[in-house]
Amino acid sequence: MINAILTFVCAFAGDVATKALVARHLRTATISLGPAGRVHRIESRRHHGSSNQIILLAVWCAALLCAILLRLRLGWFHGQGAALGLGAAFGGAAGNLFDIVRGRPIIDFIDLRFWPAFNVADIAIVVGLVVAFLAP
Repeated sequence: MINAILTFVCAFAGDVATKALVARHLRTATISLGPAGRVHRIESRRHHGSSNQIILLAVWCAALLCAILLRLRLGWFHGQGAALGLGAAFGGAAGNLFDIVRGRPIIDFIDLRFWPAFNVADIAIVVGLVVAFLAP
């Protein structure tokens, strides 16, 4: 359980830190990564109504409760990999939710050019869930 919490903290802190760096240093600049893509700042305020904030916070809490119940009642997510995956997924989701609750835009900055731009939170959510469900 402690590893899941540490992974949560790392995903959350990594997301907050990278967004702060991008917000501070890439206001208008773009860093080209050649054919692999680019790093540039894109802000999104899609989910910023006060009712949306409450709904998204409730959904995050409900998802956490469901994960806990699935672990305790049905025996899911007992492996080390599953715990790490859930920690990363919930940490990433908390990073984006943190921006929404504070009324700040979500900053996406990784642009592969063939996929919508994303951030560290999005990576943690997707990779974390894949690991959680595929880990033995």
